[in-house]
Amino acid sequence: DHAGIFWIGTEAGLNKWNLENNTFTTYLHTNSSGLSNDRILAIYEDRQGDFWIGTLVGLNRFNRAAGGWTHWESEVGNPHSLSNNGILSINEDYRGFLWVGTTSGLNRWDRETNTFERYLKEPGNPNSLSHDMVLVIFEDRYRGLWIGTGEGLNKFDGVKNDFTRYLSDPQVPGTLSDSEINSIYEDRSGILWIGTSVGLNKYDREKNTFSHYHLGQEIPSDMIKGILEDDKGHLWIS
Repeated sequence: DHAGIFWIGTEAGLNKWNLENNTFTTYLHTNSSGLSNDRILAIYEDRQGDFWIGTLVGLNRFNRAAGGWTHWESEVGNPHSLSNNGILSINEDYRGFLWVGTTSGLNRWDRETNTFERYLKEPGNPNSLSHDMVLVIFEDRYRGLWIGTGEGLNKFDGVKNDFTRYLSDPQVPGTLSDSEINSIYEDRSGILWIGTSVGLNKYDREKNTFSHYHLGQEIPSDMIKGILEDDKGHLWIS
């Protein structure tokens, strides 16, 4: 985080690692003041310095200054609650909205009203979310919000409140190599890289097309889980 502390999510709790004294503080689902669940799937620090922890059962916010927890879970009959309790991805956009990806739907949290707006795949609507399993959420330097799902990449239009879908189609050149999106990264030159389950993709903003990198070429495996850039401009791909 911004203070140099490592936060590590495991299948048995959240750990805070202090490098100065090499000690760990562990947070568990022990009572109502702790985590909602011990299986950690996502960790995110917002601009206010609060930590958001996505678990298998619910969304958690940790106020580091006060040391307290707040929980959100899906509520039957409440359309302004989370669409699902399995939290896979979290990101905050430039307007301060918190976006939460679940195993069944994308959610936008409004700080002022403390409510969620749900975005789901709608049969027959090509401008809805392409798939309900939201694996990654990323905002680029142009304030474009990209949503990677189990079936397709989506770009959110904040004015129209809908999505543009990008899918894989072997019959159409310039489409994604695969529709399952695991990672999204923007390098220092503004190039957007998309990691899929079958290859790495480089997005051309002007042409609105993708070029592919596959097994046997530049990378040793087609399953791309993470992308980062170092100080020399090299991409590191897991």
